[in-house]
Amino acid sequence: MNAPPTPQPKNMLPRWLAVCLIPLGTALWFSLNAPYSDTRHLINGIILVCEGVFLLKFVLFEAIAHHLKQEYTAKQQTLWLLLPLLLLSVYLLYYFGLFGE
Repeated sequence: MNAPPTPQPKNMLPRWLAVCLIPLGTALWFSLNAPYSDTRHLINGIILVCEGVFLLKFVLFEAIAHHLKQEYTAKQQTLWLLLPLLLLSVYLLYYFGLFGE
């Protein structure tokens, strides 16, 4: 009798790259192309917030899927992807001026 195959660990590198580089690239783009008005500053901030929410949804759906499949190691690795999103939220607070000028 053959034992059931053990699931292979998922490659987390594409997920790490997506969660880290998408907001970093957008923030860098907005820093290099400074907004010319307060309205543009607000629009850029809204774009960053939308990216953060989308990536949060992505990470949470992945974690829920791993939980339902009882892949606890993969779930734990996926939940580490919340750390860059936490850093993005701190940057957004800075971007909107919570910490002062």
